Amino acid sequence: MLQSIVFILSYIAAILGVLLIKKNESVQQLGVWAGISVLSIPCLHTMLAGIFGFIPFIPTNLFTLGLANVIVAVACFYHIYKTKEIQKLKVEWCDIVFFVVLLLVVFVFWQIQYGPNFTIHYMATDPINHMKHAMYTVNNDDVYG
Repeated sequence: MLQSIVFILSYIAAILGVLLIKKNESVQQLGVWAGISVLSIPCLHTMLAGIFGFIPFIPTNLFTLGLANVIVAVACFYHIYKTKEIQKLKVEWCDIVFFVVLLLVVFVFWQIQYGPNFTIHYMATDPINHMKHAMYTVNNDDVYG
């Protein structure tokens, strides 16, 4: 539980660091850079998971990825502290409308898929079919279907 909380807080700190670090002199749109910042951190996680896969004594878990988030956040905020400059951002109405519509769509799909009590349904994936196909591939050195 503590690892999850630390991971989420470090993820938010890393996003803010990437978002606020000065990129250029002009004023940038918050909506664009928020999307880029939110998507860049999972890209970093994927790259690190691949690298950690080759190093046997470093596991890929919430702790190691949270530590990577902390390193990114500290590096970004250290750079901001040293240069004393942050990126100037502007918010436009179309960004706010898009964000609200996106949240509504996500909420509707969330309610349809998981219900009001957040009960996860596994109707779309049946693990036995995956196991059957995996065992067929292992036993016959061939792909089923």
